[in-house]
Amino acid sequence: MINLKISWAHKNKKEGLFYQPNASAYYHEILENAAREKRLFLTWVTCGDDVVACNQGFIHQGIIHMPFWTYNPDYARYSPGTVAVVHSIQWAIDHGLKAIDLRLGESQIKSRYSNVKNHSAEFTFSCTTKGKLLEQSFYAVRGLSRAAKHLAGRLTKAQNNE
Repeated sequence: MINLKISWAHKNKKEGLFYQPNASAYYHEILENAAREKRLFLTWVTCGDDVVACNQGFIHQGIIHMPFWTYNPDYARYSPGTVAVVHSIQWAIDHGLKAIDLRLGESQIKSRYSNVKNHSAEFTFSCTTKGKLLEQSFYAVRGLSRAAKHLAGRLTKAQNNE
């Protein structure tokens, strides 16, 4: 899966994590930790012995977050990534998950299968009670801050229109 993503990133000139020399070992450890915590989701499409598409996600609080999709460019004309995502969505529905998060970035697949578009700057998985409390506190304070800024903007706009 990781080798497919590295190959895809190089072929599509997408720089980032997968250009790093230890990307495979790093990602492998993330997957091992997620599997130990029973949060790991994997799906793949094969053609004979070839893996032609993969979709990896994390399940957290009844939501599947799918940040890692990739496909073998040699099979691109058959849309194997679409097949993997459709099966992933079907699995999430069949298993009663309350939401599916296709993560950041624009793509035709996301446009075709999404009904809501959200903007998110970060994503965390807190495993301890303290971590969960700190995370929820952070989100609450940030939400209040954003609401205050939004209200201030609306007041400023209303004053300028007077």
